[in-house]
Formats: sequence, structure tokens, C-alpha cells
Amino acid sequence: MFRSIKIKFIVTILILGIATLLVSGMVNQYITSKAIIHEEKEQLELIPKLMSESITSMLYFRLTAIQLYASFMSTADIGDELQREEAIKNLSNLTGPYSWTGVISEEGIVLLSSDPRFVGLDTSGDEWFNKTRKPFFPQIGDVHFSRFLYGEPAVCFTSPIQGPDGNFLGVVHSEIGLDYLAGGIRNFRLGKTGYLLLVRKDGRIIADGSGSSTPLERSVSELEAFQAALKGESGTVRGEDIHGLDSFISYQPLGGFMEYPGLGWSILIVRSTEEVMAHARRQTHATTIIIVVVIAIFLLGGFIEARGITGPITKIFNRVGEFSRGDFSRPLEVKSNDELGKLAGSFNEMAESLMERERQLKSTLNYLDYLVSSSVDTIISTDVHGSITFFNTAAHELLGYSPEEALGKHISDFYGGGREEAKKIMERLNTHGNYKSFETELVTRDGRRVPMSVSASLLKNEKGEVLGTLGIGKDLTETKELQSQLVHQEKMVGVGMLAAGIAHEIGNPLTSLSSLVQMLQRKVPGKGTSDKLDIMGEHIEKISKIVRELVDFSRPPSYQWKYSQVNDIIRAAVGLMKYDGRGKFVTMETQLTPDLPMVRIIEDQLMQVFLNIILNAFDAMEEGGKLTIRSDKENGQINISFEDTGEGIPNENLDKIFDPFFTTKEVGKGTGLGLSVSYGVVKNLGGDIMVGSSPRKGAIFTVLLPIAEGNCND
Repeated sequence: MFRSIKIKFIVTILILGIATLLVSGMVNQYITSKAIIHEEKEQLELIPKLMSESITSMLYFRLTAIQLYASFMSTADIGDELQREEAIKNLSNLTGPYSWTGVISEEGIVLLSSDPRFVGLDTSGDEWFNKTRKPFFPQIGDVHFSRFLYGEPAVCFTSPIQGPDGNFLGVVHSEIGLDYLAGGIRNFRLGKTGYLLLVRKDGRIIADGSGSSTPLERSVSELEAFQAALKGESGTVRGEDIHGLDSFISYQPLGGFMEYPGLGWSILIVRSTEEVMAHARRQTHATTIIIVVVIAIFLLGGFIEARGITGPITKIFNRVGEFSRGDFSRPLEVKSNDELGKLAGSFNEMAESLMERERQLKSTLNYLDYLVSSSVDTIISTDVHGSITFFNTAAHELLGYSPEEALGKHISDFYGGGREEAKKIMERLNTHGNYKSFETELVTRDGRRVPMSVSASLLKNEKGEVLGTLGIGKDLTETKELQSQLVHQEKMVGVGMLAAGIAHEIGNPLTSLSSLVQMLQRKVPGKGTSDKLDIMGEHIEKISKIVRELVDFSRPPSYQWKYSQVNDIIRAAVGLMKYDGRGKFVTMETQLTPDLPMVRIIEDQLMQVFLNIILNAFDAMEEGGKLTIRSDKENGQINISFEDTGEGIPNENLDKIFDPFFTTKEVGKGTGLGLSVSYGVVKNLGGDIMVGSSPRKGAIFTVLLPIAEGNCND
């Protein structure tokens, strides 16, 4: 009918204008209903106020009566018969049909009682007695189950009795049964559903007008009305009552009087929402029906007229939603010649262009993702605050964190130097824009430190604004290990050449000296001269031993390779060392795993390695200790460990322990070749030897040997 969307909107606005007039009538009726409800709520709030004043007056009257009786008792002598009768008479007048009253001595003993059965009762341990005794101030105790009223709930009143000179003579104590105090609340009714609640400060119900709970059994602390009353406020709220029914709840806190601050009680009056709103509902019912019918007529006409507008707009809106989710496959179909039809055509053209660009972008992203994921180097990026935004596969495999775990962590958590190192790197980047091939250490998830060569640069957008940082790192673990091995091998070669030369130069003269000493021992008589020649022979033998060690170090002897059981060699070494005097105070214990796989070794050389390690342990435990030798299979290798309880090895010596001629022993007690030779032997067997120690906590040497593939002698 109307081809222009402009005309369609005008017609729609006219229809909505008429509907608005009708809706305003509904709003007016709604306001009237709210006014009726407000009036009901005002009436609902008046009752708790009146009830709270009544209860407060009753408490005040009762406390005043107790104080007057205490004043009378301050001058009475109950030892005198006449005065005692007068006191009992006044006590009877003071006590109502639902309460108990008594006079208690300064020691806490009941002297007079409205119930004779309690005379002589000791109350010195009761809280109300001690609270009144110390400050000499009247007290009102909260609702409790009274022993004087045979377990019934009651409120207690206590007033001190003071002598003429202000001294403490005792107290007057009275307890009022809850039925007497709150009977009006239990009998109160408002309409069909209204009832009152008297609530203690802790939220426990003292009196329940609905009759659904006994005193102090149920709590209303979760009710919004109670929480407001607890703050000293009064008013009305709508919510669930203690039965879970939708209700209006009016609340009023009970105040104190004179110097008495009050017990913190609250009065709640509850009336169901259904009953309160019934009157307003009846008034609005007829008006609502008329308004609904009229609005329905206008809505029907507006709907028919608006379909020409809303139909195409809905289609466009739905397709825009699909476009935003990346779905450009379905074209937009709007059969219209107005502006909406032209808009649909533009959307279809835009969709085709976006689909093509999406294909190109996905292809580029897939290629880039493949490049980054396939990189053997770690690639990590951060934002300007140092939080990780990208973590590639190589970084995950090296550091042990999944990309999900790493994202959001601060980059300083991975640097061995923490925030200080990260700060220095960032300062370098801010100054130069990049930082090439610097060495650092990254900390893995399990706490290991991995040496890395890292190149880092700032990430910037097309405007030159810094978006974060990008770091590419290479693991230097193998490189460092190869460098260390190369240095050690070069050192061993040099020392071996030196040792061979020394052995050659010393060996021949030493043989001559030994022969001459033996000749002199046979020819020269005299005990003194013979003893001296013996000493010379011993020293020559020591020098010969050093020379033999130098020869072994420079040119290890060639022994026969065999498939052997490591445990047998360990037992043989332990058997030999039991006779060495240096270990007489050392306890040796073996924990050997039986049936270990065979290893291909040179038995004599491996025996010498074990003996060297045991002798070093003996020297570290001169005053006694324990050496534990273990063997087991781990990660495809045989693991032999020697753990002592000696002085340990200082940290600064751990890297030099296998160097030739390095020793911490006194001159003449060691050459420093034992562990160096042992290192060479184990490496020659295809294994490894390691040491770990802490000062004064002992040391542990670990020998790793490869498992043999055969079980016969080579």
C-alpha cells in the first residue's frame, strides 16, 4: 500500500500514539492501586508501634517494681519476725500469677522466695547474679528457659540491694513467664492471615502469633525485615515469611527507657500479599479488562500495518547477526522496491566481499600458525605490562606450561633473575628497540633452570605505538654440555701428556734408587742404619705408587671387556674395604636391587672406581659415620649411589672435584688423581659419574652405566 518506508513509519507512529493514550489510563489506575496498598501498609506499621510501646511499658513497670522492693529490702531486717513477715507480704504482692520473685543474699543464697521450694538455693554461679553484683546496676535478662518456672521461657529482672553505706547486701530477682508477657501477641489476629512475631536480638522467635513454632526454636535472622529492625529502623518490606509465603512484613524495634538501653527485641507483623492486595486487585480488574480489549484492537491493526516494515527489518537484523558470527554463505532475500530492498542488495554485495577476504585471511593465518608452531625455538610475546599473550609449542615443551596456563602470567616469572632481570631487559628494549642473542636462564614448571640464547624486540603497530614485546629463544643446554665436555677433555689431554712425561722422567731414577737401597740393606749392618734404609724404601714405594697412578692416568691399561653383574663388583669392593684401617669407625650398608640386568664393563677398572669413591668417603668420615651403597635400574640405566654422612663438599669445589690433581687433603695424603681417573674410566665404559653435596650434610656420588644388550662375555 505504502512503498515509502517513511510513510509506513508515520502510520505506525499514529497507531502507537493512540495506544499510548490507553496505556496512560492503565498507569493512572496502577498509581491508584499503589495508593491503596500504601494505605494498607501504613495501617500495618501502626500495630507493631503500639505493641512495642505496650511491651516496653510492661518491662519498665516490672523493673521499677523490683527496684522499689530492693530499696525496701536495703533497710529491712529479715531476722526480725515482724520485718520478715512484712517482706514476705510485699513479696507476695510483687509476684503475679505467672512469675517468681526471690531475695538473694550477698553470697548468692535464696533467702525469701515466692515459691518456698527454692529457699536455700545457691545462685552464686548464675550470670544475672554476678552481672548485678559488680556494677550495682539493675539488669533485665533476655528470654531463657527458667529453672524457677520449671523450664518455661521467661524474662528475668534483677536489682541490687545496697546497705546504708553503699555496700552490697544481695539482690532481688524476679522472672516473668513469657505467656504473661507476650500473651497478647499469641492471641493477635489481623484479617485471615495476619499475625505478630516477637523476636530476640539473635533472631530467635520469642512469641509466634501464627502458633507454628515454640519459643526460641526458630530463627528469622535471614528475614530482611528483622535485619532492618536490628539496625533500629522501622517500616514495611515485601518478601517470604517464616512459612515461605509471599507477604508484607512490618517491623518495629523495641526501645529502652531511662538508663536502660533495651534488649534489642523486634516486633514483626506479617500479612500475606494476597490478602493485602485483594482490595486493590478488585478495583483494577474491571478497568484492566477494558484497557486490554482496546489495546488488543489497536495492536492488531498496528501489527497488520507494521508487518510491511518489521518483516524486512527482521530479516536484515537476523542476517547482520549471522554476518557478525562469520556466516556469509546465505544471501539476504527481501522482495521490496523501497529503501529496505536496496539495503538488502548492498548487504549481499558486502557479504560476498567479506567471504573472499575471510578466505584470504584464514589462509594467511593458517600459514603463520604453521610457521610458529613448527619452530624449534621458543616464541613468547607479552603486552605492555609484561603479561604473556602468546606461547608456542616449543615453549610449552621446554618449560612445561601449557599455553592456557602460561597466558596471563608475567614474563618475570620465567626469568631466572626474576623482576630485576626483566626490568633490565625492558630498559634495553626501550633504549635500542631490540636486544640480540643475550644469554639468560628460563625457569621451568618443575623449577629447573634452562640456559637460553634470546633475541627480543618491541612489538609496534602501524602508528609506531608499542603493543608489547616478542622474544625468540634457543635452548643452550646441549651446547653448554658439549662445551663443558670439550674443556674437560682438553684438560685431560694436557694433563695426560704431562703425567706421561713426569712418569717417564721419574720412573728410571726411582728404579735405580730402589735397587741401591735394597743392596745397602743387605750389606750395611746395624739396626739404626737398617731402619733408616727401611724408611727410605717406604718413601720410594710411595713415589713409585704416585708414578704408577700417573701412568694409569695417562695411558689406562687395556683390560678384557665382560658382561657382568654390578652387584657382584660392589660386594667385592665392600669386602676389600672392610680390612682398611681408615674405615674402622665407618658403618657400611648395602641396599642392592636383585636380578639387575648385565652391563658390559672392564671389571678391574670399575672395581678401582668403586674403591676410590669408598676411600674418599672414609677420609670424609674420620670420626665415624655411615656409608650407604645402593643399586637399581632407572631410565634404562644401572644406577649405583654412594651416600656418606661426612663433612660434605663445599659448593665452590663441586665443579672441580673430577679435575686432575685437585685435592683438599693435606700434602702427602692424596694426589688428586683418584676421582679424575675414575671419571675417565666411567666415561670410557659409556656411563656417567655425578656428585651432589651440602656442607656438613654429607655427599652422594652416583655412577650411571648403560645396560648391556647381550649376556655373554665379549
